[in-house]
Amino acid sequence: MGDRLQVLVDKEEYQKFKKMAQDAKMSLGSWVLAVLRKEPSQRPLGKVESKLRKIRLAAANNCTTGSVEEILDQSSKGSVYR
Repeated sequence: MGDRLQVLVDKEEYQKFKKMAQDAKMSLGSWVLAVLRKEPSQRPLGKVESKLRKIRLAAANNCTTGSVEEILDQSSKGSVYR
C-alpha cells in the first residue's frame, strides 16, 4: 500500500470532479489518480528556451528548397543549388 494524499477543494470543484469521474465510469479516487498519473506525460521534456534555440538554429541553416521533383532532379544531375 502507498501513501495517502488528501486534497481540499471547494464544493463546486468537488461536484465538477465527481461528475467527470461519473462520466468516465470511475470512482472519484480512481479518476483523480488517473489524472495525476497522466499529468506529467503532458509536460514538455525540456526547457522551452532550449527547444526554441535549437529550432531557430536549424531554421537559420541555408538549405536547398523547392518541390520534391526539383530537388530529386537537381540531385540526380549532381547540381544542387542553395
